[in-house]
Amino acid sequence: MSSSNSITITTKDAMVKIYRDGLVRSQGMSINAVPNSKVYEELPVMFERTMVVRDGPFIKLTGDLTVECDMEHFICSYVVSGFYHNRTAGT
Repeated sequence: MSSSNSITITTKDAMVKIYRDGLVRSQGMSINAVPNSKVYEELPVMFERTMVVRDGPFIKLTGDLTVECDMEHFICSYVVSGFYHNRTAGT
């Protein structure tokens, strides 16, 4: 999900919100897909299968999918595993 000021990435075990100003807020997800109450604002952060790190002007999320955000231009690219071919259907 994205807006003009942030992008939100939700995986099976984490919800990560990256803001245009470089702030990152991360929360672990429970089995019921409910965010945990603890919010992390410092990087790197590691959840069960998702890792979020800052590498110079980039913020990288790796896990079920890989997302790399260039914070200078606020442009993100992503790579989805071939396992999900024809399974995303816009969601």
